[in-house]
Amino acid sequence: MSFAGGARTCECAAGDAQLIDASGALGARVRVPSLWLFGDNDAIFPAATWRAMFERFTAAGAPAELDAYGRFMSDSHKLLGSWEDLLIWMPLPEASGYAAIGDIDAVPYLGSDASRALYRRFLALPFPRAIAIGEKSVLYPRMTGSIR
Repeated sequence: MSFAGGARTCECAAGDAQLIDASGALGARVRVPSLWLFGDNDAIFPAATWRAMFERFTAAGAPAELDAYGRFMSDSHKLLGSWEDLLIWMPLPEASGYAAIGDIDAVPYLGSDASRALYRRFLALPFPRAIAIGEKSVLYPRMTGSIR
């Protein structure tokens, strides 16, 4: 898999031509299928450059598939640096039929005010996040102990 793959040796116009030529040379040797993921607003590799790289790579015989996913936030080169990137390359889970994660009244074992407050703090955390809730305690991963 190539997530906005490439290497820049200079900020000059010849750098893009070198990347395109190198992609063709590499494509002549590669026989393992690959998946390329590129966005239209990549701050490092303009769309015209990565499209030409992919075209040269596959024209040379390399088996590859391109997922050109369009624009991504303010810079598609940062695809792997945020929660939103998962929506691009991972399918959304189907609805489970369970209560919404924010429905505190539906979560078992959150009888005390302290447990409920801890769960609210958990909900405010950025992804990825985890919490363990048991009959006698709530274990919060960013804390050293549990609330009983």
